[in-house]
Amino acid sequence: MFEISTPSWSSGPIRLLRGRSQRRLGLRPRPGPFGVILRCRSIHTFGMHAPIGVVALDASGKVIGTVVVPPRRVVGIRRARWIIEVPAGRLPAVGEPALLRRAGAAGE
Repeated sequence: MFEISTPSWSSGPIRLLRGRSQRRLGLRPRPGPFGVILRCRSIHTFGMHAPIGVVALDASGKVIGTVVVPPRRVVGIRRARWIIEVPAGRLPAVGEPALLRRAGAAGE
């Protein structure tokens, strides 16, 4: 488990999804107590039952976009290198630097 934080926001525990099948599922069918991070430029919410928060990071780790995405939508952010999916709610400010760190033993 990992956590991503900016000066004004923290993702809470997130999992790095690897492989096509893990990335295809993302947070389906509902966001849980954790989020996910994917190396991609777009996501979809087909199969979701609730909106999700999406945070896009560029190659340097800076937040370049945030959006709450309702079910049955596709979102693409061309400059994104990483997409973080979290339960909908408060999201970081665009332009903030993000820091990825491994969650402590309590979060694993």
